[in-house]
Amino acid sequence: MKYFNGHSDLFTAMHYKYLEGESKIFTNNYYDAFVKGDVGSSIFVLWTDGAHQNDYRNLINGERKTVKKVFDGDREAISQVLTLADLDTKDDKVHVLLDMEGLAHIGEDIDLIDEYYEVDGLRHARLTWNEKNPLAKRPRFSGGLSKLAIKALHKLQDLGIIVDVSHLNDDGFWDIMKYTNGPIMASHSNARTLASHKRNLTDKMMKALKENSGMMGLNAACDFISDDPQKQDLEHLVIMLEHIVDIMGVDQVFFGFDFMEMLPVIAQGTMRALEGKTSTPKDFIGEADIPNLIKKIREHGFSE
Repeated sequence: MKYFNGHSDLFTAMHYKYLEGESKIFTNNYYDAFVKGDVGSSIFVLWTDGAHQNDYRNLINGERKTVKKVFDGDREAISQVLTLADLDTKDDKVHVLLDMEGLAHIGEDIDLIDEYYEVDGLRHARLTWNEKNPLAKRPRFSGGLSKLAIKALHKLQDLGIIVDVSHLNDDGFWDIMKYTNGPIMASHSNARTLASHKRNLTDKMMKALKENSGMMGLNAACDFISDDPQKQDLEHLVIMLEHIVDIMGVDQVFFGFDFMEMLPVIAQGTMRALEGKTSTPKDFIGEADIPNLIKKIREHGFSE
């Protein structure tokens, strides 16, 4: 069985390696782990972190060049998903949707979204990562979407770009539910009932997402699994999965693991400062470890 991981920061890791002069980064460093984990497809993100808050667009433009180098230089191992048909393949490549995890870099120029769609193949996006920008705010801020954000939301959905609410604050979530014209996604958020992290969703939010015909991705980051460090393990990750499935239904739940061990220190440091300890359980640090979770899921009685 081929698995889908709905959230990966791997483009950031590869970007830093390209800056150091490496080539064929995916093939030489990561492909074998995807094969071992039986991962056939994934969403890879570009994100702008707080360390670059005064230079968001230059960072994104650099990462866009990395994306092109990966898809051009590692063609035997990875391919870009632009349409649903691109996922319906039987080859051994990893099929990747491009995501922009936050749009702080566009400022107030929402027409850039058209360029990213046409030139880069953007197919997935969030309004914010962990900042307050002209569109939206992260969970530690109150206040909903700006008027500009509502226009951006409709532009994204008119183009067919998946809109993601992971990283968005509560007020922004409910505004998206109010103004959306199609299904949305929470690609890497768990249930706040079991872990109080502000990026997790309340049961009420999850029910609204279900009614929206949306999807939710199970996040494996420790602080998203439980508030108790003794319960930040695979057993409690599956308990979290059970709770999400109880509300969302099994057909509207997927994996959004958010592995971070491959990220350079500068990136992990930024995330830890904003979100706390974000590592995944010690026996689940990357794609190669996915069989460990699948075994645990089966032990809990899930069918194929």
